[in-house]
Amino acid sequence: MRVAYRLTLAAVFAVALPAVGEDAPTSGDAPKPGSGSSILNPNAGSQMHSAGQVVGKLGNADGKSVTVKLPEVEQKQGGSGSGGKKGKGGPHLQRVEKDHEFDLTADAKVRWHALPKKADGTTNYTKDEYQKLLDPPGTLGYKADASDLKPGQTVRLYLSKAGKDDKPVATLVMILADAPKHDDSKDPPKKK
Repeated sequence: MRVAYRLTLAAVFAVALPAVGEDAPTSGDAPKPGSGSSILNPNAGSQMHSAGQVVGKLGNADGKSVTVKLPEVEQKQGGSGSGGKKGKGGPHLQRVEKDHEFDLTADAKVRWHALPKKADGTTNYTKDEYQKLLDPPGTLGYKADASDLKPGQTVRLYLSKAGKDDKPVATLVMILADAPKHDDSKDPPKKK
């Protein structure tokens, strides 16, 4: 149990730590966030370098930035210990999700991780249709539009930054999974 708990904490820190950064004043010589990462976005300049990845639930996307709920660990002070005796409860760690906002580069890409379904619900594409989904060549995943971003989706943000002290910006938003569909049959019946 303790090993699983430690592994869970390590995974949470591995995901959350690259996303945490302080805003630092930028000098006039620093590249603007409008340039992308040539590794993840082959059409971009090479001024930016990778700043890691984060995976979380999409909260909001407005074309200029995205808000993602990321797991974090907070220390909480315990109340009473086991058996209701006071004084035994010490601090403990609790997993929480917090909103983090990331600016998008001017040429940020939105991509599907898996082959998207067509309007008829299939993935039967012609060779030409399939090739269009891969554009631009060398970019991860399959072509998507910003309008495909919906709250509740699981997304992976590929982050880049120009300098060591700059705030990371998203160069690619990969849609990993759609938001869970709400099942009305599980709702309790409404009283009349």
